[in-house]
Amino acid sequence: SIPISIDWMMQDTQQFVVTFESLQTIVYDTETGKIVCQLTNDNSTTDSSYRINRIISHPSQPILISAHEDKNIRYFDKNSGSSRPE
Repeated sequence: SIPISIDWMMQDTQQFVVTFESLQTIVYDTETGKIVCQLTNDNSTTDSSYRINRIISHPSQPILISAHEDKNIRYFDKNSGSSRPE
C-alpha cells in the first residue's frame, strides 16, 4: 500500500508511525523494522472518507493525532493503538 503520512514518535525516536492509503496506520521500530503497534480503525468499513491525510505524534504524551478526509481529527493511544475520546 502507498504511504500517505509519516512521523517520528517524539517520546521514542527509535519508532515512527506511518499511515497508508489502505487505511492502516502502523508504528514501526527503526532498528528491527518490526511492527510495534497497529492503530485500531474506528471505522469498520473501508469508507474512503476515513482516509488519514496527516498523522503526528504528540511531543510529550503517548498520543497520535490524525486528520482525516471526513474533516475529523482523531486521537489514538500510542501504547494500545485504540482511539481515544475527543
